[in-house]
Amino acid sequence: MVYHANQFDIWYCHTSSGCRTPSKAGLNSDNLCYAVEENYEKLLDWDGASYRTIWINRNNTIPATEFPSHDYELERISQLEEIHHIGQSPSLSQCLNWWEDWNLPENVCRHVIKVAWAAYALAVMLRDKGINVNPILTHRGGLLHDLDKIKTLKLVNSHGNIGASFLVSQGFPAVAEIVRGHILHTILDPASDSRPWEVKLVYFCDKLAEGDRIVPLEERFSALGKRYPEYMKKMSRAKVHVWGLNNEICSILSIPDNDHLVLLLNTLSQSISLAQ
Repeated sequence: MVYHANQFDIWYCHTSSGCRTPSKAGLNSDNLCYAVEENYEKLLDWDGASYRTIWINRNNTIPATEFPSHDYELERISQLEEIHHIGQSPSLSQCLNWWEDWNLPENVCRHVIKVAWAAYALAVMLRDKGINVNPILTHRGGLLHDLDKIKTLKLVNSHGNIGASFLVSQGFPAVAEIVRGHILHTILDPASDSRPWEVKLVYFCDKLAEGDRIVPLEERFSALGKRYPEYMKKMSRAKVHVWGLNNEICSILSIPDNDHLVLLLNTLSQSISLAQ
């Protein structure tokens, strides 16, 4: 069973259909996608080596990995014929290569891994509630949101902008929007409520992650205040809006409050650690 979407030939294997998994031998990895709706581990066989992979995540399951490696995620098989933007996100391997090129230290890598995973997990949960959000675009934006962190340490008002400009030059404007939009003060823009959910989720999860720990908002803002006392006034203004975003997410997901949201994310994260 072969579907065509964009420039890719999508080979789709589903046990009940009787299709056989295509052989990788002789296939051009530049235009091949392998789509699977069985267990997530089957998809990992096709990960890497430039093969683009799609997961048919029927039940909006969060896979037991900190690194969702697939390139696109759908809820229904029929959506295979509707794909138009599978190339809007870089592959996982490309993101990791850019970390190396931009000399991200280990502590920054651990932070972005946690932000990206939490944003992805929330994206899957929100999509299950009918929200229009792309979990993989969200994840890749999370992985790259601090790409220019080291290069901009001594530059004023440059963090996020330099990384975003680079990503635009690489052909990933949607990821660039996430990177540019994760900076604290961007939520003060009157138009911030209308930003795509991918942008809002990476922004929000960056405000939950103190280093590589998911913590309550108050704890994170307290740490930021001690680290950047010169921005206290701006933080105080932004915090009101961050709490508003928190309340919106909690309301959609029927979660009582920020403490319960943090508990949920940490519980999910711990279960992944145990599974690996």
